[in-house]
Amino acid sequence: MPAFVLAGLAPSSSTVVERGVPFQLGHKAFYRPQSCFSRDLAVLSAVVHRRQRQQQQQQQHGTAPPPLPPLHVCDAMAGSGVRSMRYLLQAEADCVLCNEGDRANAACLHGNLSSAAAAAASPGGEWSAADTPAGGRVWTVQAAGGRQRRCELVHEEAASLLARCRLEGRFFDLIDCDSFGASTSVIGAALSAVRYGGLVCLTHTAGTVAGGRDPWSALALYGQHLAPVPSANEQGLRMLIGLAYREALARRLSVQPLWSLYSSHGPVWRTMLLVDRERSQPGSKAAAGGADYGYSLHWPGSGESACCGWHDMPAALRAAGCNGGGSSCSSGSSGSSSGEPSEQPLLSGPLWLGPLHSLSHLQQVQAEAETRGWLQGDGGGGRSSSSSSSAGPALPATRKGGVSSLQQLLGLMLEEAEAEEAASSRPPASDAHAAAGQQQQQQQQQQQQQQRGLPPWYLRMNDVGRAGSLTGPPSRDALAEELRRRGHVTARTHIEPGALRTTATMSEAVEAAVALGSRRRQHQVAEHTYT
Repeated sequence: MPAFVLAGLAPSSSTVVERGVPFQLGHKAFYRPQSCFSRDLAVLSAVVHRRQRQQQQQQQHGTAPPPLPPLHVCDAMAGSGVRSMRYLLQAEADCVLCNEGDRANAACLHGNLSSAAAAAASPGGEWSAADTPAGGRVWTVQAAGGRQRRCELVHEEAASLLARCRLEGRFFDLIDCDSFGASTSVIGAALSAVRYGGLVCLTHTAGTVAGGRDPWSALALYGQHLAPVPSANEQGLRMLIGLAYREALARRLSVQPLWSLYSSHGPVWRTMLLVDRERSQPGSKAAAGGADYGYSLHWPGSGESACCGWHDMPAALRAAGCNGGGSSCSSGSSGSSSGEPSEQPLLSGPLWLGPLHSLSHLQQVQAEAETRGWLQGDGGGGRSSSSSSSAGPALPATRKGGVSSLQQLLGLMLEEAEAEEAASSRPPASDAHAAAGQQQQQQQQQQQQQQRGLPPWYLRMNDVGRAGSLTGPPSRDALAEELRRRGHVTARTHIEPGALRTTATMSEAVEAAVALGSRRRQHQVAEHTYT
């Protein structure tokens, strides 16, 4: 990809270059360089998805490759406008609707989008701009080859804008909602305004909700009960996808996560969803989520976890020792922390329990990133000097062992996706309750995990050491190799540097750690807190 040199921008201390696209920050413009990787993934997904649509059209008509289908993008919460610029320039979108609710940021957006339009027109093309009656602005780009493209800036509340587009019959191939906080109202509006087979990128930053520290907000905003569990960061992704899944069902739609990203700065949870018509019959178990939508249960004393589909909930509660209506189970409080059968589990849900990634999509995203040179010397975000290349210095990791490059991030996400696919291809187990009492838990969990693929949680090494009363946490990489040797599907995860996603139960992980040489303490700690 050639570097973009944008016209009309005088270099200044507020000029930023991201993946070769320079832009300026106004006094009100929000920009976080650590989110560069999420914008990389979104742009690459747009390119890959467009190419897939072209291939589908060719297969349907059996002719020579047709031209690339149009790509219409809505950037619902633009901030500095860098997303809109990158969709226009790097994804070569035909139409970008850039929305920013804060009119105080209009001057910054005018300058950035004007420069993007000039770059899109060169070489040899023309561009023009005109104000709209509603106080926005429209840029029209006429390329040298005759192709016409358009970028429109509006200032509306995001959910209202998407609802208006839906009523006007204006649908998008990709809707990007980079929201702050929960912003749950925009999810349904985005699902209603995307084309069948289109993409919706959702974001939330509700860390206290994801961590189970604000149960009332979880109920009010997401319609879920969320407990404080060790894999809270993954729970934050699954609660977002779970809400989107429920909203999609109400509209007779289906959603499939193409990738799901947790970033510790913020923290921020993001997911890119493929949205299409729901093919299952209304009222069927498949249409209502089957094994992909349900509840997770966690026993703090033993560190074990289990999950069940929404339709298995009464049996799961009985097997877990709850009466189905007792306050101790429904509130998520636990009983004894000794791991005995009487211990009450922590309940979270309903959540998305299915895969977080699409292996084939991520493989194509990685190939496209390699083609563009985004995996060499990569990083891409930072204050500008004279450089405008497609790659830049690696961003500093925001936590020890965290992700610092797009190449590293894609490698971890692909490892997760491969494990999810491998676990899903295991032979199905016979029907059983989705969650069991502590006495039968290990056998039942193995059956559940074979039914659902990779479980919807991860095991932290500190928790393995605590659950097994070991003298210290085991080595993550050594434990991963030992679990694979024992026949368990195991992968590292980008969500938590010191954790593994695996089909092994906690007790099996402890056994493997002991086999590697970890020693047990004489006295087990009785209290368990998660941070």
